[in-house]
Amino acid sequence: MFSLPEVQKRLQQYLQVHLYTDVVPPAFQPSTPPEWNRDFQWNVFGDAQLPLYVILDPVSERQARVVRVYNEGKINDLAAFIQFLETGLTAPGVRIIDIPPPPAVR
Repeated sequence: MFSLPEVQKRLQQYLQVHLYTDVVPPAFQPSTPPEWNRDFQWNVFGDAQLPLYVILDPVSERQARVVRVYNEGKINDLAAFIQFLETGLTAPGVRIIDIPPPPAVR
């Protein structure tokens, strides 16, 4: 899906971020337990599905505006996913969320 030209063209307009909620590769987030990320995903988006696609618009270092959420983990509808990406570039944010700092390293 992500290698299709029509998807690639739209993804290039975004900065992609991964939030690991099951196994966190040490090279990416050695100090953040996956449970913290999973709780953040559930508390903010009300969904623990993997993967969950979210378009955020940064407001500040600790806040973001939720623009769109696409919660079909396995993307079966190419047209709907492309529409999600396209409207994410122009749609106003729905709500502002707080992004808490990750827990301190112990």
